[in-house]
Amino acid sequence: MATLEFHVQDDRGALSIRRVEAEDIPGAIGQLTAAGLKPIEYREVPPSPSRRRRVPEAQLTTFYRGLATSLAEGVPLVDAVSLIARESHHPALQVIMADVAGRVNEGVSLDRALAAWPAAFPAADIAIVRSGRAGGTLPEALLLLAEHRETTGEMSRRVASALVYPAVLAVVVGLLLSIFLTFMLPRFMDFFEELGMGADKLPVLTLMVAWI
Repeated sequence: MATLEFHVQDDRGALSIRRVEAEDIPGAIGQLTAAGLKPIEYREVPPSPSRRRRVPEAQLTTFYRGLATSLAEGVPLVDAVSLIARESHHPALQVIMADVAGRVNEGVSLDRALAAWPAAFPAADIAIVRSGRAGGTLPEALLLLAEHRETTGEMSRRVASALVYPAVLAVVVGLLLSIFLTFMLPRFMDFFEELGMGADKLPVLTLMVAWI
């Protein structure tokens, strides 16, 4: 049993996307024809990944921005999501978007379709999408999400970069200090003893370092 995604046309000429499960392509076409739909093109839908699978931040940002742009240009929602699914180079996002497009085509709202993939779309994102849909400002809400993710991503990269130098410096200093205490300091103590400078004649700070 395979899952096939068809671009179909009804008797009024309206285009839509339908998913069909069938043993073969003729069987799937037969189901669509019986429903009064004319198949135009199809693709086989790969097995769905785990719904716990995450999508990289950069991919989500691209999705939100691309969908916002398409909707602002008047592209129907299901067509916009389907287009992103076809153009995405990330396998998991392709499957997720195809599933979302199928749900939207069946009348499910975008926020509910996204909520079916909780690991990919955080609850806060879904809430913003729901608010945008309810207020008639879905493109603006999606653009807001894209810009928010870009900003937080840039801040995370800057923080990570800023922490690299201190971390490397701390490792180097620790390594040098360990070498000094392990190998160099005992030699200095032997040298002092050869000079007749016992522990009672050494500075307190030198003795404290030696005791470490």
